[in-house]
Amino acid sequence: MTTNAHTVEEVLVLHRLLTDLRTARTLPPDGSFLILQANMGHLADAMANSGKPEVFDAAIACAIMALRIGLDGDPAWDIWRLRHGLDATAHGVPFGDLPKFMTTSGGTGEAGGEK
Repeated sequence: MTTNAHTVEEVLVLHRLLTDLRTARTLPPDGSFLILQANMGHLADAMANSGKPEVFDAAIACAIMALRIGLDGDPAWDIWRLRHGLDATAHGVPFGDLPKFMTTSGGTGEAGGEK
């Protein structure tokens, strides 16, 4: 039997992600992609040279910047994107593209919940 229950470890990780994401979103989004690239370098270095806590912290930093780009885009890339026929990323996620549980019309409003 499978359940949708999350482990304590998963809940703690999600709490950390949300807390760190909230902090990251207080800063301007310009350069988020470059920060993600730098964080990926730190993660690679931690994987090769450091203990599990350092690897975890570096992985969280990568996840935060990836989420930040997904939510807020990176205005530094938008001119290039527009010149190449792509849309701007800096205006956030279009409402119709949000996961079902994040919309008022779908799901229960709880992560993992189904209508």
